[in-house]
Amino acid sequence: MKSVVTKLDRLVLRDFQSPTSVGGVFIDDVGAVNALWLSFSYQDNAGRKEVFRGLPVSIVRPIVDELRASRIHESVNILPAQLLTFSLSKARSGLGPSDAWIQKLESCYEDKRQVLGIKRCAAGTDCAEKLESGDLLLAIDGQVVVRDCSLC
Repeated sequence: MKSVVTKLDRLVLRDFQSPTSVGGVFIDDVGAVNALWLSFSYQDNAGRKEVFRGLPVSIVRPIVDELRASRIHESVNILPAQLLTFSLSKARSGLGPSDAWIQKLESCYEDKRQVLGIKRCAAGTDCAEKLESGDLLLAIDGQVVVRDCSLC
């Protein structure tokens, strides 16, 4: 079985030493779960690696709600592409979006001044025929996208 890596908004704690456990939760002052602390495994040329990251429950909740309601989808739409992000300042200084697009992207979120780009597409897909490495992903079906979760 081939594994697929998905890029998600996640919490990265640079000065945090991960516990000896394999996961956990982040809770707020009243005990509500805000994020899951998860282990992510991947493999590169140097071998198998493992990192811990926080995953916001806002990403997981819609899936859990569907399962609880016994709504199991027969198919799932995917974008068979690996994405990357560029700062809006970098995009403005030579990646090609117009000033109007920069303004649209800036107005989406105060905390996310970025634009999504295509790193690579899965071979043999419609995506690979229409998108190239280095393309900027500004909108889908007329909706401006700035975050990975905007694609869901």
